[in-house]
Amino acid sequence: MSVSRRETLVDEDGAGDVSKLPAEEDSQYLAKCSLLTRLALDHAVPITFAPRFGRACIRRSDGGAEEINIPPPAPHQIESATGCLLKLRDEYFFVTAEHVLDKYQERLGNGESLVWQVGAVRFDPLPCAAWRGSSKGRRKDIVFLRLSEREARGACADQARIILVANGWPPSAPKEGELVLLAGYPKRIREVENDTITPGPLSAMLKVTRSVGDGTFKCRYESSDVTSFDPEALPLRDLRGNTGGISGGPVFRIEDSSDPFVFVGVISEIGGGDVDDADTYVIEAVDGVPSSFPQT
Repeated sequence: MSVSRRETLVDEDGAGDVSKLPAEEDSQYLAKCSLLTRLALDHAVPITFAPRFGRACIRRSDGGAEEINIPPPAPHQIESATGCLLKLRDEYFFVTAEHVLDKYQERLGNGESLVWQVGAVRFDPLPCAAWRGSSKGRRKDIVFLRLSEREARGACADQARIILVANGWPPSAPKEGELVLLAGYPKRIREVENDTITPGPLSAMLKVTRSVGDGTFKCRYESSDVTSFDPEALPLRDLRGNTGGISGGPVFRIEDSSDPFVFVGVISEIGGGDVDDADTYVIEAVDGVPSSFPQT
């Protein structure tokens, strides 16, 4: 079994053991799971920030102008992350993990000149911060960046990829045993060639294995529980401890209703600091964001 570059199913306690199903049910089950993970991936939007590169125009001392080619930055200078577009009370927001924005601020503070890009749109994220999890007594690793409708559509290139929030904001965090979908763009499968950075997508269906009760929950995966939907699969061991870039990726709870999944949080980290959590996604739930937001 392996982790796919596109989508995977991870489940525990035999719930994802398709080998126990009759062939026809096996095929139907995998087709449905593949569709759900693709839907999650469709709503994940890549973030990149790095020093500017490509063609640039500089002014010479004699007053003339000259076009130069700035080479691509070294791989360690390119930061990758993930987020999603949200329409909430007729306003548009880009949502990601706050530590992603903190890293951007830290590098600016060190004197670097950086370009922040979400999908196909470049902008300065700092003036756009509408709500930061650090504003709470117990920090939540989540941030909302306010965008115009034009920016939101440009970032995701498709109106259908914008998550529409209905009534009941914010939704409650998933409970232990519930299934969730998550998606993001790990650095491990990112490609950098010439002046182009191409993010590599990953999505999965996981079971909540622990609800911490402080606004976070955890989903653990095992290599034996992974079913790949992609013939070009990436071994799970190659992603262990090397999934930087997936931070901020959207997480959805699967519901048996007219809306098959509900946005419930973003990926905060992999591992959580404990040895036993090495193969665990830590999710920051939107549960805890003020219900009055964005009005206040």
